[in-house]
Amino acid sequence: GESVPYTSIQTSVADWLSLKELFTDFSIADTAFFRFGLHTVTWGTGYFFSPVSDIINTSSINPEDVDAQVNGSLNLRTQIVLPNTQNCLWFYLIPSTDFVNNSTFESYARDTALAGKADLVFGLWEFGLGGYWKYQSAPKAMLTASGSLKNVSLFGEFVYSYGDASEWAANTDWDDKTNIIQATAGLSRYWKDQNLLIAMQYYYDGNEIGRAHV
Repeated sequence: GESVPYTSIQTSVADWLSLKELFTDFSIADTAFFRFGLHTVTWGTGYFFSPVSDIINTSSINPEDVDAQVNGSLNLRTQIVLPNTQNCLWFYLIPSTDFVNNSTFESYARDTALAGKADLVFGLWEFGLGGYWKYQSAPKAMLTASGSLKNVSLFGEFVYSYGDASEWAANTDWDDKTNIIQATAGLSRYWKDQNLLIAMQYYYDGNEIGRAHV
């Protein structure tokens, strides 16, 4: 008889399933709020670009589709609300997901990152101040601001990094690292009746040798 052609079809879960977020929430006395799992960290204020959000999240905002959700990371988030205020503190424990190379507790702990941020509200303005630390990796400090003047919303972000990933991979000493700055500022105006939004943003990325984005 005639032979029947055989076609091998290979697939995996990653081909048809994309997991953006999976987490659980719990709280203590309506003061401390916890979230553990895979979730997006909403630190930044930028519309098209957000170097602050890029600190913990594993993907960046798509300037051509700003409403698309970015990929978060596995982390334990703690939010503490300061009594009788709108101010709060955020703490993040970001464990490693490299279970193959981290075979001992010591190596796993070294590959775990810590981050923190304070949100302070003054009138119509909100400011954020925070940082990120991981063993033998580039430490980062960040500042955000958002508010409004009449009907115009204003926002800005600033990130300082001591060295980049390639420098720390080549040399884990604290000497001879590059000071890297990322900064962005922008404004937006929304007309409700016309359902019209106009936004403009400038982004400076020191990681790209001074390349600017408008």
